[in-house]
Amino acid sequence: MPDSKINKTDALVKILNLLDLRRNLTATSMASTLGVGERTIYRYLRSLQLAGYPIYFDTRQMSYRFAEGYQLKRPEFGLQLSDLLELKRCVINSSSVGIAVYDYSGQCILANDAMGGIFGTTQEGVLSRNFRDLASWKHSGLLEMAEECVRCEREHHREFHLFIGDRDAWVACTMTPFESRGARYLLLIAHDVTTLRRTETHLRSGKTSSWKILETLPVGIIWSDRSGRVEHMNNCFTERYGWTREDIPTFQDWLLAAYPDPMYRTSVVERWKTLRDKARATGTMTVLMEVTITCKDGTTRQVTITTRLSEHQALAVFTDVAEPPEDTR
Repeated sequence: MPDSKINKTDALVKILNLLDLRRNLTATSMASTLGVGERTIYRYLRSLQLAGYPIYFDTRQMSYRFAEGYQLKRPEFGLQLSDLLELKRCVINSSSVGIAVYDYSGQCILANDAMGGIFGTTQEGVLSRNFRDLASWKHSGLLEMAEECVRCEREHHREFHLFIGDRDAWVACTMTPFESRGARYLLLIAHDVTTLRRTETHLRSGKTSSWKILETLPVGIIWSDRSGRVEHMNNCFTERYGWTREDIPTFQDWLLAAYPDPMYRTSVVERWKTLRDKARATGTMTVLMEVTITCKDGTTRQVTITTRLSEHQALAVFTDVAEPPEDTR
């Protein structure tokens, strides 16, 4: 029987314990058991993989499994409280996207390492500051957006040009107000889109020189036209993932190659369309997705794909998600 109104932590624990039983598990069967949609199951599986759990899709058995020889700690008792707390910590800290929570006074009460890197400090540095005191927030417009969120009690999206120390950066931010135990908070999700912005600027400056610039960047890049035809793919993309322009001449070819599991591919496409429509509606024109892609040699990699939309073209930047530390696996 499906669980009614199961929260995310309980759902993650249940998935882990189901995997530990070595049953044949599909996204459909897990969705039915937990009483959630398949898209939610895919998000849960990605969270667990980011936390270091060796989960993969067995194409022969058509089932999600743990890697051979892996078992949960203390399997006779299932996942314990200490495991739950560690799981929450790992999911947040392993994310390449900046995550922070502030109370309405402006004090940060939770932040991950990625947020520290984006704002040119450490996790502790973010936690120790009140955003109302930060010059970068005042000058960039971040403070104005935070105050608007508090006043209107609704989510806001925007890109900001920040000057932090001796560098400048473009950061795509989503700020969401929420309530927990009677207190109000702001959730900030931030992603550094500096490379994307600069690449876009170079591409607009002239086509011949632009391709040369793309080849020097240490990230995978695909540049496509409005119809989805791939106009350019840099060497870094091919070196990391194996695919060439001949292998994936169009967006549809990319979907078939990168996401061979039909159910997962459908989930990715639906999520992409939702985020694309939201980006257009809010005017940010930037879509950020964290997905598992299949490389040409059959291996899988966790990547963040940041896509900049324009009227006639799309620029996609592929960044590998850092592997979690050994002690979190």
